[in-house]
Amino acid sequence: MRRTTRINLKRFNRGMKAFSQVPHYTLIQSIKEVSCTTARNYIRNKFIKPPAIISVIRQSRKKDKFFFADSGLYELEYAALNWRYFLKEFGNSSN
Repeated sequence: MRRTTRINLKRFNRGMKAFSQVPHYTLIQSIKEVSCTTARNYIRNKFIKPPAIISVIRQSRKKDKFFFADSGLYELEYAALNWRYFLKEFGNSSN
């Protein structure tokens, strides 16, 4: 039996609203590696500075989204639910 986690939609929507001011990047995964590794390689090759949202489209047409912060790379769902931890990152997006 698969267990699903319940998320607080109000908290998630507030986080996504806060992330709307962060630059977005989209890439298509071409080789077979983990989507997180693909996002890290893209960030390194394009010299992307945090904060940023990276969308990786897998070969199976599923989309994985990540939030790139000064402290690391996080899944966007986690970052949106805990957006208050990343408030200092939003001040850097105007640079």
